[in-house]
Amino acid sequence: VWNATATFVAGIFISYRRADSDGWAGRLRDALRVRFGDIVFQDVDNIADGEIFSDVIDRALQACDVALIIIGPTWASASDEHGRRRLDLEDDWVRTETGMVLNRKIRVIPVLVGGARLPRPDELPEELRSLTKRQAREIRSASWDSDVALLASHLQQIVGSPRRKVWLYAAPAAIAAGVLGVFLGARFFAP
Repeated sequence: VWNATATFVAGIFISYRRADSDGWAGRLRDALRVRFGDIVFQDVDNIADGEIFSDVIDRALQACDVALIIIGPTWASASDEHGRRRLDLEDDWVRTETGMVLNRKIRVIPVLVGGARLPRPDELPEELRSLTKRQAREIRSASWDSDVALLASHLQQIVGSPRRKVWLYAAPAAIAAGVLGVFLGARFFAP
């Protein structure tokens, strides 16, 4: 389960540029959570107040099985308040997240939204160019349900059954709690 203070269960990481695809990313997160539950990570609601943003993102990136890189029309061309292209900046979070998951050699799926196209290799920093070799998935407003269902079907093959995965981690804790309950009950309520 994704949360800031617990150990991460591997799952689905959603990377997006807020100015470019915030609404698309949130809508996709909601649709995927219906099917996969809390194994879907998005920074906007998975980082608790007061947590160190970079630490939580780093843990989530290290634990995920698959990363969805949401690419809207201005994903590669977005600029900061000084007019510098954000992807060219070392501290750009989209660049950092994308580079990290590409280096981990996990499944990285470019998800094209809002009519966006996959950037050309020469439009990206060197460490992100392998993103252009990945099979992209387009999600369109006019065919939202079928596009998301197809993506979810592919994700199911990667992350497995979410219910089974949650029980894999929850079962040992439930057994330990039961044993502790029997022990304490026997100790305090024995004649």
